[in-house]
Parts: sequence; structure tokens; C-alpha cells
Amino acid sequence: MLCMKFLNVTQNSVYLEDIDMHIPFEDGKVIEIDTDDVKKSRAFQNLIVLGAFEIVEANDERIEQNLLRLQPKDDDSKDEEEDRETSGEAPEVIIKGHFYEAGGYAKTNRNLAICLAAKGCKVEADVTSTRKSDLNELEARMMASFKQKVGRQAIRIDSIIPSFSQISPKMPYRILYTTIEASSMPKQTVDICNSYDEVWVTADYCKEVMQKEGVARPIYVMPNAIQTKMFHEHYEPHEFRPSLNSFVFCSLFGWAYRKGWDALLKAYFRAFDGNDDVSLLIVSRYQYSSERSGVIKQDIDKYLKQYGGANPPHVCRCSRIIPEFELPRIYKACDAFVLPSRGEGFGLPYAEASLCGLPVIATNHSGHTMFLNKDNAELVDIDSLEPVPRGSSHVHYWDGQLMANLKSEDFIDRLSASMRRVYENHEEAKKRNKLLQQEIANSYSFQNAANRYSERISEIWKNIKEKQQ
Repeated sequence: MLCMKFLNVTQNSVYLEDIDMHIPFEDGKVIEIDTDDVKKSRAFQNLIVLGAFEIVEANDERIEQNLLRLQPKDDDSKDEEEDRETSGEAPEVIIKGHFYEAGGYAKTNRNLAICLAAKGCKVEADVTSTRKSDLNELEARMMASFKQKVGRQAIRIDSIIPSFSQISPKMPYRILYTTIEASSMPKQTVDICNSYDEVWVTADYCKEVMQKEGVARPIYVMPNAIQTKMFHEHYEPHEFRPSLNSFVFCSLFGWAYRKGWDALLKAYFRAFDGNDDVSLLIVSRYQYSSERSGVIKQDIDKYLKQYGGANPPHVCRCSRIIPEFELPRIYKACDAFVLPSRGEGFGLPYAEASLCGLPVIATNHSGHTMFLNKDNAELVDIDSLEPVPRGSSHVHYWDGQLMANLKSEDFIDRLSASMRRVYENHEEAKKRNKLLQQEIANSYSFQNAANRYSERISEIWKNIKEKQQ
């Protein structure tokens, strides 16, 4: 059996979701992984590229040799600086992170790049992912414009999960753009934040948590840019086959503990039964592995059997990646959006679903409360915060951190009552959603986001140029 030997240098245990494997942190101890697992795991490959795992010994297999070449080297910083020319007069930025996936970080980075380019910045995308693109042809062509190389004075924005941060090539100014989804932070994350010149976060909630936990660098709230021209109500609804019931609750998320799917199913089965003309559409998948979507079915079937009763309401699921341009038609075919998340750094799906006309039901906690309130949405109060059980989130950096407790019978009652209220008073819920749509359009459009990003970048650029004179 062929094995690659490597070190876990993250100082945390890591879960490889696509092959269901935990990689422990054992300081300095060499770990072996079967070459077949290396081939299967996009997550493992990405972590090598990010520098979270350090290869000690590789076989002659093509995949291992490719990863050996892709892993960061100590002299990468020097080589990259020498390869670059002197920057021009207009602001120049390197954005490091995911770009080609359907997830939140990649969407944030694409939008950030588009916004800065629209304001006259020269933008280079430093892509950290090796996985296949989830973008359509038009989006991929747009990304091609960010393959240009900027100069050595460029501002570097690491838009990544802090646990996977590395020492960036020598640049005059380094920004960490990230999000905090728990109400506490690992010390390692605090230390990483404090190694940058400044930190950008997606919501007031993130800034409050960081300051409480000891991040001493300047923190700027830079909310996500929302594509208000893409997400709106003027679409023909998607036609589901087989058809759904006349009232459809939609929930879109990655299948994970943090997203509260357990509370969602319990509340839905408590609020409705088979006599109600209602469906719950769950659009969800594992982040790296569509092959493991069967686990989602198993979890739903388990809760259906345990909580659905003798005459359960209808539940359906979609486990494929939905291209961004198709999402508005999916939303338009539904009647309300519900996601009882344990913690969000911003909550793009709430905003996008709202713009497509769906009243929103959410927990009254974390980043999305920057734009959701009890006047424009159904917000369900949580009972308390609790430490995330080790291994339950399958994301090592949240183990033991504080997130919303959604397990009590009182919380499930409140969530089911909110779902029932939106179902029975849909026109009233849609009127409240108009207030939310107005808030999103006024505060989080591409134009507003571009102004926020470019104003701060221009100020930093001005200071860099003055120091050079």
C-alpha cells in the first residue's frame, strides 16, 4: 500500500469531510495517508496548497508529485517579490483565497475583486483551491481578468479562514479579510489576526467577538457585496419534478452542525403533518463531496422516523451544486426561507432569498442580525450559548467554541411557531419582507460595497506612496 507522509502544522485536529477522516494534531509527529485517499480528497489537496499540511515524503504517483510542487516553500516569498515590477500609481491589490467554488468565501472574493476593479484598482487573484470550478462559462471568463500580475507594492488581502493563514510574501501592507461564526475564538486565531496590519470582517457581530477575545489590530466592518441585479423577484420560477406542494419552505446551506439542520427538521415535523399542503425543500450538500450526499438522506430519514409521526409532512432535498445564476429561479419557486443557524458571519442566503421575495425565518443571533430584525423577518430567540461538542462540526477550529444552543424544547416550539405563523399569514410576512429588501438594497448593493472597499484601499495606498517618497 502506497502512503504519503506529512505533518499537520495547523496546531488543530482537521476533519477531511470528503473521505470522512480526522487528522489529529500531534506536534512534530509524521502522519501517513493512503495514496488512494490523497487522490479522493479535494480537502486534503487544498490543505497542502494552503500550507496546513507539510509533505515529508511523497511517492512517484502523479498526484503526490503535483502536490509536492504546489506546497508552499520557504523561498516562495523571496521569489515572488523578485518576479514583480514596481507598482503603478493606481491602487494595486492581491486577493488570496478561494474563487471558483459555490461557497461563501469564494463568492465573497469574487465580489470583492469585481468591486475593486470597478473602482479602478488593479486586482490579482491568488487562487488557493485546486478543485474543479463550480462557475459557469461567463463567470469563469470574468475571473480570467484577475490573472494579471500586480507590482511589489500591492496591498495583500488574505480572504481566508484564519487557521490556514501563512506568512504572506513581503508586501507593504497585509489585510486579513475573514468572518467569525462563533461567539468565541481559539487563541491561535486571535494570534493570527494580530499578525496582520489590519483585519476586515463581514459584520458588526464579528468585530465585537474579535475585540472581546483580544484582537488588538484595527478592525473594519466590510459586509459582503450582494448582487441586487441578479437576485430579484422578476424571474420565472423553477419547475420542480416531481412537483412540490403549494407552499414551499426553502433552506439552503452546507450540511453541517453549525447550520442547525437538526433543529430545522424537528421544528418542521412539530409544526406540520401530512394534512398540510406544505413542502420543505432542503438544498444542501457536503462541501467537498457530492458522493457523500447519501449521508444527508440518512440524516433526514432518521429524523423523519424519530420526529415525523405517523403522517409526516413532505420533505425533499437537492444535493447538487446550484450555479449562482440559477438560484433566483429556485427561490422564486418557493414561499419562505428558513435557516436556524447556530452562527453566521454574515448570512448571504438570507439576503438573496429575501430579494427574490421570500420572507425569512432565522435565529436571533450572530452576523445576520446586522440586517435582519423583528420588524422585517421572523427571528427566533435562542436559549443560550454552548461549547461546540468536539468533532460535531467537523471543522477543527470551532471545537469547544461558543455557538447557539438550539436543542431545548422551548426553542423548537418557538421555531415551529414561527414557521406556522409565516405559513398561515403569508401576505403579512411578505409585507415585512419588503422592509428587509429595502434595507439590503440601501446598504449592501455592489455600489455601496465597492465604495466601502475602495475608500479604505485608497487610504492605505496613499499612505504607502507617501512613505516611498
